[in-house]
Amino acid sequence: MTEAEKLLWNSLRNRQFNGMKFKRQAPFDRFVVDFLNEDNKLIIELDGGYHNNQPEKDEERDAFFAALSYTVLRFTNDQVMNHADEVLSEILKHCSGDSLIPRPLLQ
Repeated sequence: MTEAEKLLWNSLRNRQFNGMKFKRQAPFDRFVVDFLNEDNKLIIELDGGYHNNQPEKDEERDAFFAALSYTVLRFTNDQVMNHADEVLSEILKHCSGDSLIPRPLLQ
């Protein structure tokens, strides 16, 4: 895992993020996604520098997931490392439930 993945995983694992279950490096059909929340049909992908060279491949993956009614949120490693609270707030926006309260990213 990258440092950004470790940092985000520390907040998402063990239902620490508002009781929601996330899986890390989850197999999904012919793909492996960084983080998966099946209840909210949410996939979170953290993009390092190599993703700048493969936008068509990422678009193809996102279209595949969208066809199955999944939302894909993409964040850069920089966003997670330097704007973690904003990342968590964005994730929260895409999850259902009125009682969800964002918590700071755990170090």
